[in-house]
Parts: sequence; C-alpha cells; structure tokens
Amino acid sequence: MINAVAIVKDGANTIVIVPDIDTANALAKRHKQSFIIEIPADADFIADGRWAPYRPDFEHLQIDPSLKNYFWIKTVESVHAEILNERLAALSIYTDSLYQPSQAKYSEAERQSWITQEREAEAWLGDSSISTPVIDLYCNDDKTRFCQKVLDKARKHKSSLFIVAASQRVRGALESFSLDDLYHADIQLMLQGELNA
Repeated sequence: MINAVAIVKDGANTIVIVPDIDTANALAKRHKQSFIIEIPADADFIADGRWAPYRPDFEHLQIDPSLKNYFWIKTVESVHAEILNERLAALSIYTDSLYQPSQAKYSEAERQSWITQEREAEAWLGDSSISTPVIDLYCNDDKTRFCQKVLDKARKHKSSLFIVAASQRVRGALESFSLDDLYHADIQLMLQGELNA
C-alpha cells in the first residue's frame, strides 16, 4: 500500500503521495486533516473482489473518477487505535505465557497467604523459638522443609507480580506512543527490557 494524504481546500480534494506514515501524519496535521489514504497497487485488487475481506477495517470506500483510482480512507486516530489494540493483545498473550506456568495451579487466596507465611517462615528459620501461628495451621510435615517450600512459593509469586507490573509499565508506554512508534514496537523486547531493568 502507498501512503497518501487527502487535503481538502476550498471544497477540492488534493491527493499527495508521501514516503512514510510520519510525513503523512505531519502533512495531515498541518492542513488540519485527520485522515490518511492507502492506495492499492492495482485496480484488479478491487475488480476481482480481493478487497472484500478488508472492508470492515475501512471507514468508507471512495472512488475518484478523475484519477481513475480507488482509495480507502481511514482516520489517523482509527489506525492508531487499531495498531495499539494489536500491540496490547500481543502484550497480554506474552505476559500470560510468562505468568501462567508458575501460578495457574494455585488459587488467588493461596497465593496471597504465601506472603503472610513467608514472613513467619523467614523469622522462624532465623530463630526457631518464634511463634508461627499461620504456618502451624498448614504444616503437617517437617517445619524446616515446609518453611523452605513457603519461601520458594512466595518468591515465585513475587516474580509473577513483577511480571504483571512490568507488563503494566509497557502497556502505559504503548498507550503514549505515536503511530510510527507503535508500528515499530517489539513487545517481547520491551517486556524483557522492563523485567531486566
């Protein structure tokens, strides 16, 4: 597809072909227009019906008889929202792939209880004379081994919470990106960068 901007001035349409989306956006804003145009490479794209599956993506189809070409018009805002939704969906899928393996088999209540148990376990491992009322409710085994399991589970839970927090930061960044930044955003790289920061 070729990027172009439709400039409406004194009721006349002028079509300007531009090299990239940033130039299209800048030109559209300068002329107080909020749409860019994508031009199919050939009219056969229309004639043989290949465009039909894409129809819902476009606000309307306009035919300019003087230029003998077909134009799909999308607002810059709708393109931005579309790309943002794609990136957020990809972020959600990638976040779930990192989060789910370690947490899926436990209930939320159980995961939250690990934080309370963690404090008791750390204290008890440091001084076995300390009272551990919560751990004593759950421990049917060797207390040292049970405390170690609690600490391991609590660390995994905190790691998962860290993944979710990093994902939220990436989400916030994506929502503030320009259209061109969204086009080039690498979700996995961004999330890994947040996790490694």
